Amino acid sequence: MASAAPAPAKPPPVKIDEPEELKGKGWSGMELESGTSTKDVAADSAFERVFERLYGKMTFEEKLRLIWLAGTLFFIIGGYWLLRSLKDPVIATICGVEYIPKAKMLSVLVVLVLVFVYNKLIDMFPKHQLFYIVGGFYAGLFTLIACLLAAPATAQTSIYNTNASPYRLIGWISYCSIESFGSIGVSLFWAFTNSTYNLEGAKKAYGLMVACAQLGSIAGPTLVSVGTEAYGVPTIYFCGALCMVAMVLRRRPLSFLSRRICSMAWWRCGSPLDFFPSTAPHPAPPPRRARRWRYATQVVSIYGYNLRFPQQPDSPRASTKKKSSAGMTEGLVLFWKYHYVKGIFALSCLFMVEVTILDYSMKVLAKAKFDSEHPGDPHAATRAFASFMGVFGQAANGLSFCFSLLGTSMVIRRLGLNRTLLLFPTLCLGAICFVYTTPTLEAVFLAMLLLKGFSYCLNNPCKEILYQPTSSNVKFKAKSWIDVFGARGSKALGSVVTNAFSDSAADLLSYGAFVGMSVASFLIYVAWWQGREFDNLIDGGVKLGEEPEPVPASAVDEDGEGTSCGLEEEEDDGGVEEKKSINV
Repeated sequence: MASAAPAPAKPPPVKIDEPEELKGKGWSGMELESGTSTKDVAADSAFERVFERLYGKMTFEEKLRLIWLAGTLFFIIGGYWLLRSLKDPVIATICGVEYIPKAKMLSVLVVLVLVFVYNKLIDMFPKHQLFYIVGGFYAGLFTLIACLLAAPATAQTSIYNTNASPYRLIGWISYCSIESFGSIGVSLFWAFTNSTYNLEGAKKAYGLMVACAQLGSIAGPTLVSVGTEAYGVPTIYFCGALCMVAMVLRRRPLSFLSRRICSMAWWRCGSPLDFFPSTAPHPAPPPRRARRWRYATQVVSIYGYNLRFPQQPDSPRASTKKKSSAGMTEGLVLFWKYHYVKGIFALSCLFMVEVTILDYSMKVLAKAKFDSEHPGDPHAATRAFASFMGVFGQAANGLSFCFSLLGTSMVIRRLGLNRTLLLFPTLCLGAICFVYTTPTLEAVFLAMLLLKGFSYCLNNPCKEILYQPTSSNVKFKAKSWIDVFGARGSKALGSVVTNAFSDSAADLLSYGAFVGMSVASFLIYVAWWQGREFDNLIDGGVKLGEEPEPVPASAVDEDGEGTSCGLEEEEDDGGVEEKKSINV
């Protein structure tokens, strides 16, 4: 018999030198076998097994990136909902409640102008610097408004001056500023995030990001309801401005603390990867200066994020596009040119037609019910109506938070994007059919709960993933027009239906249900088509909106032999197929 092969030699242990800052502190060195993986350290961790089942396996870098961006989105959404809760009370006190509809119309014009400016800034600055510009602008603006609102009661800008007048400009400025930030700030975050994540990373991370956004949408109004009476409207308004600062600036006290904690953890446990288990081996500890610089930048802010995760430049094909083609209306041109972008618009916004119809129907039925329960006591009926809407808001946000935390990433990864895209419009169709057959307040409440909740935790992550196979201009410019005016236009279209049948709740539920079922059926077809085109773009490895530049005539040499023969040959091999994938 042949002798057995000798066992492989055991690799020698790796000795980690003691950091200078810990010498003489009673620390003992730690030896790790070469090739040791943190997977062995956390193999028995129940939390890690549950985390991988819900979100998939993530490396330390992926988890750090997720925490960073989720924290930024928390401040954006939390600050917006805080200020949104103050938006109507401020203008009602300063200008009068009857001017809120006019302020709503004025805000559309203001947002239109700001979107033009925003699209121009996209051409002038790197994408991450847009956060500094947008966040810094709104932080300064909201801080100024908070200071003006805190003026003495005799001042025209003071919130304590109860003499309402439409000529007090601070009310109009406050309303339009909050409306514009809600449209531009959130769109900018998702455009930036879509440009930094690949497809697999987006499937893992977007669910948790939406969960953090839901926490912010709950925390902002909660701070308003708890702190307004104790600290006053100007102080809480200033807290909204601080949220804008939190998404831009470095916070050095936190970075100092994180540097010390991570440095100690590295020495004690071998690597910070032990706190974020992965399959990667332990790296050698970096020099003291590099280690200090690394952890000094680990804070929840876009500035620190860009230092920690440097942004990759655009593809060469995109960078060679002519500057003359860029402009403030390029987003509209891209929207009109590509059916794929139109499909994103349909899935992002058209369901709001159904939501607007059902939302108005629910409010009509609820008001009629509480008026009948409290005859002759309009104040009691109003309190009951307000309590009902409060319960609805809590239930919708709670459902969205729980599902986005526990189910969104798992559903997208298990079912795939194509099937997940079909889930939401199918759910909408089923909910509207249920309302049509059972036209009661309870049925409408349940339908609205499902539509509102799953639009946040299921439809939103899916439509953001659809931007993966698109160019930077589609992600930033076309997306800004879709997010800002798509939802507004869909709500206006739904309002046309509700206004036509506002005299009769029965007619509204009957004819409104037919409109809703038609829209939902159309969205099911769009979701199927969009999923197919998404797969074609991903398989083709192309970016929608990045067409190659035509070869100029000057590229032909004097002998008549084209110097671009190689380019033409490549075009014959793959260019035709690429054009078929791009022009969708």
